[in-house]
Amino acid sequence: MLYLSRFVFPDWDDDYQFRLDLKRTCYNSIYPFFVLSERGLTELKFAPVTVLYGGNGSGKTTALNVIAEALSLSRNAPYNRSDFFGDYVGLCSFSLSATMPEQSAIVTSDDVFEYMLNVRSLSDDIDRERQELLGEWVRRKYGHMQMRSLDDYDALKDTLDARRKTQSAYVRSRIRKTVFMDII
Repeated sequence: MLYLSRFVFPDWDDDYQFRLDLKRTCYNSIYPFFVLSERGLTELKFAPVTVLYGGNGSGKTTALNVIAEALSLSRNAPYNRSDFFGDYVGLCSFSLSATMPEQSAIVTSDDVFEYMLNVRSLSDDIDRERQELLGEWVRRKYGHMQMRSLDDYDALKDTLDARRKTQSAYVRSRIRKTVFMDII
């Protein structure tokens, strides 16, 4: 379904007027001003599938971030902003062809990359946990365990479990089930 039919960015004259009106001179950049207008991008008309293409630094990500901010879309990964981002978004306009769902979000390559880093981190954690459980199995299976009070009950259960199961079965019964359940 098509929700966003048209998005208008400030043109070069709008960007230049903002720079003239800006009284502060302590900034080296007024990003995102001039990023899109210098490339002639002032309007996007959307179809059910719209592809933005161009080389590095062509403004694709800036355009998507501006659109997401203007539409108040939720997002996971942080993105490049400046003190002027809100001013720029305020100069934009858009047309919707249908009411957007409340849970609308932007998913960027940064989100995918962050997700993959989280998967890798959790996978590393599971590998460490597995190694610890392998050592725990050896200690419990071949170690000395004597129950002196009810406080030792859990340790006794773990020792008996280690002696009853193979090392693999012991580890499988205690390790986190999947990486993906922790992320989602």
